[in-house]
Amino acid sequence: MRNLARYYMAALFLATLILLRADTPPAAHAPTTISEPTVFTYQIPRGWISVEVPHMYPIAVEASGSAKKEQAKAMISVTTRMDNSPLANWCAQSLQQNKAQLATLGAQVGQLEPFFTAAGAIGYRAPIDLQVKDRALHYVMYFFDGGDGTKITVTCACPATDTPRYLPVFETAMKSFVPH
Repeated sequence: MRNLARYYMAALFLATLILLRADTPPAAHAPTTISEPTVFTYQIPRGWISVEVPHMYPIAVEASGSAKKEQAKAMISVTTRMDNSPLANWCAQSLQQNKAQLATLGAQVGQLEPFFTAAGAIGYRAPIDLQVKDRALHYVMYFFDGGDGTKITVTCACPATDTPRYLPVFETAMKSFVPH
């Protein structure tokens, strides 16, 4: 993942600006998992919905707003990248390469630490805090090895003021994550 900052910015854009279509199914009828065959599966948080975005894997969002025009309050998105290096090396190298770019955006990048799913998959996570205009955002990036050289990055994002509420929600969703 040579340009990790691009993925952060894409997630930032989605977290702050994505508008859900009025015909999005209500949360009561939303799927309970997001699954991409041969890539990953995870359980989306209760009450959240899955949203199809062109040229991306489906994202999970908790939406707020009127029925006609909803804005994502928090989200989980997934990207993949081909790289044959070991996961720990790939994570450390990618984060190091992009820390300078993230620093120019005013981002505070936390330590990369090991993370284990309920199914026993080994991954890594790192928190990132970023101020955009008048909005402070908090991210938790999770990294997994999908096998056959596929590296999976999961971006969990929310307003920084809501971090205490969303960290356990993100943690539960990522505990259910299964890379294929």
